[in-house]
Amino acid sequence: MQPDPSFVEPVAVLQTAATATGNNTALSYTWQDSRPAYSFMVFLHFADFQSAKLREFDIYFNGNRLGPSDRPYRPLYLESSTVCSSGWYRATDGNYNITLVATAVSELPPMLNAVETYTLLAFDTPTTFPDDFDAIMAIKFEYGVKKNWTGDPCFPTIYAWDGVKCSNTSGNTTRITSLDLSNSNLRGVFSTTFSKLTAL
Repeated sequence: MQPDPSFVEPVAVLQTAATATGNNTALSYTWQDSRPAYSFMVFLHFADFQSAKLREFDIYFNGNRLGPSDRPYRPLYLESSTVCSSGWYRATDGNYNITLVATAVSELPPMLNAVETYTLLAFDTPTTFPDDFDAIMAIKFEYGVKKNWTGDPCFPTIYAWDGVKCSNTSGNTTRITSLDLSNSNLRGVFSTTFSKLTAL
């Protein structure tokens, strides 16, 4: 079994598959998501276990055809291939459906090794005031702070930087209001960059 180098699915995933009971039966995967602002992208992974008979089918995501537009899909023998939606999709009713339908000439029913769904999360939460972010990054590099300071200093709140406290001062802007660098083994002169943290 060879994984698709673009996606590198685990071989164990490629060694199992779901299949329809017969050629006249569609293979369908459905789910519901009541969050109307969320969009989804789907990735379907295939690797056929046999090469003696023809297996071909059409793939639909909420009625929209996936894969090659001019011909049905044929999974590769003992080699992974992936079909994905062309972009982010949002169903107004929150119902999602992936359907695989065998063609009239297919000798075998549709099959599917794995499905991945990705959710596009809306980023409508506060972020750190840009000047505060620039100043704290300059302090981090100037002093070589060894704390786990990665990402946004204040957001999300549960991952705020150690020793950094923030307050939402207006709208979606969060300011750094407190800074504790004790036990950081800092040496040298007091940096003027601290004066740029004007909400301290």
